[in-house]
Amino acid sequence: MNYFFITGLPRTRSAWSSHYFNTEDSYCLHEFTGRLKDISEAKGFLKSKGKLISGSADSALVYYQDEIEKQFGIDVPIVIVKRDTLEVLDSLHKTFPCGILDIKCKEYGDILIDGEILLNNMAERFTNVMTIPFNMLSDEATMRDVHRHIGIPFDKERFEYFDLMNISIIPNKWINQKK
Repeated sequence: MNYFFITGLPRTRSAWSSHYFNTEDSYCLHEFTGRLKDISEAKGFLKSKGKLISGSADSALVYYQDEIEKQFGIDVPIVIVKRDTLEVLDSLHKTFPCGILDIKCKEYGDILIDGEILLNNMAERFTNVMTIPFNMLSDEATMRDVHRHIGIPFDKERFEYFDLMNISIIPNKWINQKK
């Protein structure tokens, strides 16, 4: 079994990525760090899905680098999606104007600065990291490279279908599910 991870700051299409990379042979869970009781369960959980390759698209992965290295090694394929921090901040304010969970909206800037530092640390720490600009998620050549990187065959028809979609969470449902 092979594993992969996709991460970036919040609002970098992790929900879209999790749907896109769920195929007949692969499984990708959106935000597994918030769904598992203990991150140490990650490998067993992904393995239990019975797919040839499994992973997660999750902006919180940067906070679990020690556990990811322990369970998956430093050479696990990771894709970091880079989006302009001010764009992320604007998107967070539009989507979660009153804050999210226990995070107040005035804290977004500090969290994003910490996130950028942790993403840079992850890119240096792990040996199999591919970094792509956010706006290149709609570029076929870039996505072919991402597919090669994480080991999932590229399907042009699937790419063209998903490229038309904007998949995102519903803020109130997401917040209530996380409580």
